[in-house]
Amino acid sequence: MRNKILFTVLAWLSVWQLSAVTYEEANALYSTEQFQAAVDAYEQLADAGYASADLFYNLGNAYYRTGRLGPSVLNYERALRLDPNNDDVRHNLAFVRNLTVDRIDLISPVFFVSWWRACRNWLSPDAWAWACICCFVLFLGMLALYLFSRQLVWRKTGFGVAIAAFVFTVICFCMAYQSKEAALNTNEAIVYQPTVTLKSSPDNSGTDLFILHEGTKVVIRDSLGEWVEVRIDNGSTGWLPASSIAQI
Repeated sequence: MRNKILFTVLAWLSVWQLSAVTYEEANALYSTEQFQAAVDAYEQLADAGYASADLFYNLGNAYYRTGRLGPSVLNYERALRLDPNNDDVRHNLAFVRNLTVDRIDLISPVFFVSWWRACRNWLSPDAWAWACICCFVLFLGMLALYLFSRQLVWRKTGFGVAIAAFVFTVICFCMAYQSKEAALNTNEAIVYQPTVTLKSSPDNSGTDLFILHEGTKVVIRDSLGEWVEVRIDNGSTGWLPASSIAQI
């Protein structure tokens, strides 16, 4: 039994060391402008289950250097989900999107939805969770001050701050929950092929609706066999082969 445990620990340590070395090697390949080799190394890490904003950001940069806009957009989007407040990722994503062929007019959400999303993306899910914990601890401390203090001024202070801390605790909890849900949302995808024709039905005999190009973002609505129904940002919908897109 002890030998099995020791073997398992050693195996995990070997995998961790291999992953760390591979990541450093991938960075070295990118820095020496061996971009396709860097892509292959980063993809091996991603396939092995290693996921971080830095990894996907570097992979997006490497794909851009090889001229692949679709995979570049895909990995920038993945990096942005893990680190919504990363300015470098946002800048590169906006830059690469401007290079894509499709120019789709967005359906703007109502102002308070945009405001809420902007606030939600201000911090990562973990940061919102820590903010929630800190606010709750402050709430408990101020509640104790209100209950046990003998001076009226401190009781009033404790009561007021406790109410404010409780409100912020609820807000931070909602932000953390929705931020995590947004990060785990798997119904968004990127067109991975140079071009794909959207059909009116999930088969090749369906009417051609319009063409999408590599790098366009879509929302998956339904699936049937090897076909998926998607919606683009202007509200148009259609069916395309599942193999032509990659989920974020």
